[in-house]
Amino acid sequence: AYSQFNNALSSVTAANPLVTVDSLKAGTANGRTAPAPSNSAQSITGTAAASLPAHTRVAATLSYGWRSQNERLIAPTINSKNLDSLTRAGDVFPTGLFGNIHTTLVNLNASSRPIQPLSITARYRSYEFKDLTPFDSVPILVISDRTFAAGAAREAFPYTQKNAEVTASYHHKLPVTLTASYLWNRMDRDSSVRNVTQTSENGTKFAIDYSGLSWATVSLSYNHASRRSANGYHQVLTSENPDSRRFDEADRDRNALNLILTVTPIDQVTLSGTWQMGRDTFPNSPDGVQHDNSNVMGAEIDWTPNARFSLGAGYQREWYDNMFNSRYRTGSVDSLLNNPTWNWVATNIDSTSTAFVTFSAALIPSRLDLSGMWQISKSSFQMQAFNPVQPAKGTASQIAAATAMSFPTATQELQPLTINLRYRVSTDWSLTARFQSEHFTNSDFRTTGLTPATGNYVFEGNSLLPYDASYLTFYVSYRPDLIRRPRSAM
Repeated sequence: AYSQFNNALSSVTAANPLVTVDSLKAGTANGRTAPAPSNSAQSITGTAAASLPAHTRVAATLSYGWRSQNERLIAPTINSKNLDSLTRAGDVFPTGLFGNIHTTLVNLNASSRPIQPLSITARYRSYEFKDLTPFDSVPILVISDRTFAAGAAREAFPYTQKNAEVTASYHHKLPVTLTASYLWNRMDRDSSVRNVTQTSENGTKFAIDYSGLSWATVSLSYNHASRRSANGYHQVLTSENPDSRRFDEADRDRNALNLILTVTPIDQVTLSGTWQMGRDTFPNSPDGVQHDNSNVMGAEIDWTPNARFSLGAGYQREWYDNMFNSRYRTGSVDSLLNNPTWNWVATNIDSTSTAFVTFSAALIPSRLDLSGMWQISKSSFQMQAFNPVQPAKGTASQIAAATAMSFPTATQELQPLTINLRYRVSTDWSLTARFQSEHFTNSDFRTTGLTPATGNYVFEGNSLLPYDASYLTFYVSYRPDLIRRPRSAM
């Protein structure tokens, strides 16, 4: 597999409408950014499979890939007032990234049916990501094209992830299928950039599927997993909060329950319902994410009175909540460790409600078809924060900064609509007219009233404004029987 991307644009420059002359205080008259650079990626993959006695089949895949990118770096600033200050003794800016990434993937699969009612599958996967890029650091940074800061080193995040799973399914004469699985996951990371060098997660999954009624099926599954670090949690930098834990590296206990119900009371009507519940807790995290909960409930109905017409409708509600512990700091480690009254707690609540309607109709059988979809989705995000203890000690300004506050609720609504009218001229030719529209509105305190800034704020800040968009598209399709092929069973 080979991929090559070329970008003729090395940079994009935009004018600042509030600054006309370069200045170290007010900022630059123009801003410049680098678009996606030219790059290449390639991989070689080999697969082998064999059928063995006792209804057993094994397969193995090995893939090796490498990626490269060496687009010339743009200058660190476009502000003419800064150009002289960039020339300092010993400062050498790299000319390019010389990006060099290598990946290795190993997949092993085996399936067997030692006895008729029992099926066993086993899977193993190993993925290694190596970053061999020699680019190390830049000697100086220019903040907002105005002020200078100390140089920064490039962060590389090499890792190796390994997964294994063994699943056994039992189905005998009863209309019930029992499934049990054992799952294992291991992550190895670079100790110089991540706080945990190795984590291992062990999990189990149990499922039961019932199909004893011709008009109903039920599927119920439960997952439990526990993730622990093999060598503890360490600070990469001395300035880090020693009690804080990053959620992707912290010890975690996970539980999930899924229920799917499908009912067909009559041949023309199908009802389905879904309920999913997830609970993540982080038992050894004094600070950081404490819990992360997810809930999904949905229902759908499909009505097909005859072969020429079908109508469907559904509703789904999702909501997520998590809690985060932290402590305000003035910048020094002492202020972080010695003043527990600056602790604060935040809870985030995300919710989305979606309703949709679909239809399809054969206006003229085998000749003229009409189909469409309408959907409305409303989402909200809210963060509430509080101090378990009233902040004390420190100066008045520090106490004010340590006092937590809640944010206003941010909302958005999206309504897409699609209508397709397709006319089959012949078995090979067809004409399609498609109408699409989108209606979007939002209310977000973070971007309401946002304007271009000249100080230490957002430059040319962009707010996604409400919009209405419509598209009318026509297609001419040609699919001759000569080039149609049956789908492979592999």
